Amino acid sequence: MNVLTVVCDVCWMKEHLVKTWEQMSEQVYTFFYPGMAKWHEGNWLNTRDIEAQRLLEKIENITQASQIDLIFCVVYDDFFTPALCEKLGAFGIPLVNYHVDTDTQWYRCLRSARYFDLIGVAYKDYYEQLAALTDVIYLPMAANCDVYRPLNYVQKEIDVLFVGSYDIERERAMSAIAEVADSVVVYGSGWDRSVPIKARVTVKYPIEKYVNDFKYYLLPRIKVEGIGRIFRKRKINATEDFPPYSGKLGGYLADEAFVSVVNHSKIVVGINQRFGSIGDPNGCVSGRLRDFEVPACGATYLAQRYPELDVLFQEGRDIEGWSTLEELQYKITYYLNHEAEANALALNAREKVLRDHTWKHRFDLILKRLQRNTRIKKQTSELTYPKKHDRLAVLS
Repeated sequence: MNVLTVVCDVCWMKEHLVKTWEQMSEQVYTFFYPGMAKWHEGNWLNTRDIEAQRLLEKIENITQASQIDLIFCVVYDDFFTPALCEKLGAFGIPLVNYHVDTDTQWYRCLRSARYFDLIGVAYKDYYEQLAALTDVIYLPMAANCDVYRPLNYVQKEIDVLFVGSYDIERERAMSAIAEVADSVVVYGSGWDRSVPIKARVTVKYPIEKYVNDFKYYLLPRIKVEGIGRIFRKRKINATEDFPPYSGKLGGYLADEAFVSVVNHSKIVVGINQRFGSIGDPNGCVSGRLRDFEVPACGATYLAQRYPELDVLFQEGRDIEGWSTLEELQYKITYYLNHEAEANALALNAREKVLRDHTWKHRFDLILKRLQRNTRIKKQTSELTYPKKHDRLAVLS
């Protein structure tokens, strides 16, 4: 099986997605595109056209000498416009997209969705909206357990670790944790106390992006989400109701450094309050890639609860969950004082990821769904796509 991956040139996509396809395939070709960060530079529309042409030329060059059996993408409409999708369809290669932000950016594939043979979604939010356009499969995040793994003979000198970019609710949680734990460490961008909070959390885009989003997404979002939900904002200056976090800070962690720091920590905490305040039943909490990376490292993990968490892990056996700061403080105190139970959680977590939550598990589901869909098409219609069917036969 020969696979072309179309992904952003970012570490997690290379370490998790590309490397797993390399393990599962005879040949993997990779096309890295700049990603949506180019919107910040104000020249994305021109860059997008250049990248689209570069992608088409790469596919043309590969298929002249070999064969591509599957194109696996992590893309938005910002790159995969309908015009580009039409040209890709002419190659007759099965096209799969993995949408990793359906909890908050579900609409960014509305224009291109119908061109994909399958879209995998990392969250169940807005599943129905995308399923009305093409075949959709629920594929939560996972881990590459060859990279994210336990290390031998390490001393756990950190009581509580958090790894993630700055956010007001994350600081609120870390401030609460620092009240009950001695050695608390935070790694991630945006935690520089010399920079005002608003400057750390505000992202500025050029007018072209706002025009693009209003043109293509405003009406669908109003219809599905409602105006109030679209324009909701998190308070970013409300620091007076809790003491600022004053514990140790670190910078960005590369994968190997991340694995080492996690292994040196007694407890790792997950904090992912998307909207609203921690503990607010009307707020929004969703999962993170960390929910799989940390357990894969064999660490004791306390995850902020979200709807799918109890489906992915058994709370109290594989990981622990928390919903309020009081519960978070209680469980941190408990597991710092009950080392054997914390170690049992960590061991079970690693086993659970190995058993159910590797990227190979996810990609196997993709291949099975494509094979099933091909059989259905062959059985129900003579107007099939022989080029795609020939390639999908390779996947069986």
